[in-house]
Amino acid sequence: MKLGNKASFVKKICLGMVVSAFFMAACEPTNSVSQSEVMAPPSDINTPASSTNLCVEKSEINLCVLTATSSAENTSVQVETESKNSDLIPGDLWGFLTWQTENSQITLRDAQGNVFAMSSDQNGTLTFPPIPAGQKVILTIPALLATVDIPDQNIVVDMGNDPGPDTVIPLDASIQVRDTIVHFSQATFVGDGLNSLRLTLDADDPIQTMNGMAPISFEVGKPDRVDDLYGSGMLDGSKDIFIELIRPNGKITGTLTVPIVRATVSVDGPFEFPFDLTSAPSPAPITAEAVPSVSSPTPLPLEEYSYQGQLLKSGDLLFAVFDGQNTDLYAFTPDLDSQPRWAATLPGAVAQIYVHPDHQGMDYLAGMQTSRDGFTYIKNLSLYTVSFNQDLPRLLYTFPPTPENFVGPTVDADWSHDGRYGLFRYVKPDPGDEGAKYLWLDMACRLDGDCLAHEVSLDQNLELSKGSFAPADYRILFTGSDSSGTG
Repeated sequence: MKLGNKASFVKKICLGMVVSAFFMAACEPTNSVSQSEVMAPPSDINTPASSTNLCVEKSEINLCVLTATSSAENTSVQVETESKNSDLIPGDLWGFLTWQTENSQITLRDAQGNVFAMSSDQNGTLTFPPIPAGQKVILTIPALLATVDIPDQNIVVDMGNDPGPDTVIPLDASIQVRDTIVHFSQATFVGDGLNSLRLTLDADDPIQTMNGMAPISFEVGKPDRVDDLYGSGMLDGSKDIFIELIRPNGKITGTLTVPIVRATVSVDGPFEFPFDLTSAPSPAPITAEAVPSVSSPTPLPLEEYSYQGQLLKSGDLLFAVFDGQNTDLYAFTPDLDSQPRWAATLPGAVAQIYVHPDHQGMDYLAGMQTSRDGFTYIKNLSLYTVSFNQDLPRLLYTFPPTPENFVGPTVDADWSHDGRYGLFRYVKPDPGDEGAKYLWLDMACRLDGDCLAHEVSLDQNLELSKGSFAPADYRILFTGSDSSGTG
């Protein structure tokens, strides 16, 4: 199915964001949920970390395990890295800390010898399948990622007066990344020469590992006379560096200087951490009162759902297109896809999507699209969840219907870093009760659909417009003002 066959307007694009806040509400435990925490290994365990500090240092990078939580949905391990060298920055350009290959994966091994592969790495939180608490586990990370600035290094290509498709020209260019030299011996031109002509530079194999580090990708600066459509991939022999030469004002010819500004390197391990998973009470966001779900005036027919078997990947761009009755979800992987992939059809008009950390399902807000006073919006929103291995989505919570005198969206949401909790800002329809209210849900209710929402209790002088979870814990940051005159 091609995008052009669908409706021509995009209703919602879900993006991450950085939030500045005036208010911070600390999380307080209000209930007890089976969870786990990292405990120091007993003294007879042979581990490079001390009995009170789960840390391992290799090649000037120190990796520490901070916490681990085990729930019915997953096991989540939070790690933190610190560099002993100011020129070596932990993590890659997209914020990933760890590195694995098909033959060397990040795993958790339980006491029975079962090995569980990591399903996602987001901002230092490693997610695995659920593992029962009360046993010893071993976390193995084969390598880490780090970024190195490499200023004042360029690749200069003499393309001649009329470069054409399938032309190969010799090069003798080298880029030094710490102790490793990456060499380029040829440039190749790919395309039809009319609509597209890409200069591609592939590094010579193999890339050497020196002192426990190996370059795996470059960040390309802006070449001369090139405004866009340039970049880089992995140093694996396929479009390591690429630049589109066909421009609106003609083809770029002559000598082209390609600046290389940074490199991502892998830092060899392995990094291994034995620790005990032990039951512990779970923190939950903010003292709250229970709020029952209300009946939806127009239940959505969930039978319209379909999944196309397209796996979602970290870094995918997602967008949704409403066809007048249902919403088609598309995914696009930069540098890999030539056109968006049709991933799923979700019933109704979808207002917001949250992809689960393991990429095997999603939560979403959906309702009915309507127009009023020249403004198109989605009303009567409900919260749904779907796992891609299930036949149909599941209704989790129905928000109050959109008030008759209200025009615009009435609900927006944010999820915690691990997807465990959801925070929902909504317009409360009670007469005389103006402004927004906040609910939070323990998203463990995805399993049975029995979701009990809790209203966040806030000072009546606070006028808040946005609430977002902190990047690595369950605190909530609010944006707004204090009408009492104190802030």
